[in-house]
Amino acid sequence: MKKLPSKFEGILELLDDGRFHELDELQEGTELNKNQTRTIVEFLTEYGFAETNKRNDKVRISKAAKKLLAPL
Repeated sequence: MKKLPSKFEGILELLDDGRFHELDELQEGTELNKNQTRTIVEFLTEYGFAETNKRNDKVRISKAAKKLLAPL
């Protein structure tokens, strides 16, 4: 199995605690720029790996993704 690209991996590591995180927090924790962070979060959300709060200003890992990625 191929390893996740490091940009995705960094965000998923931060989200692994199951709490909601602001995009700025993810950006700082991964050293990605704002556009990269937003693009990755949109991808993760669109494909069910992450979910946002009602205002779409915070994101967390989905339960399904946490279960799927646990063995990795």
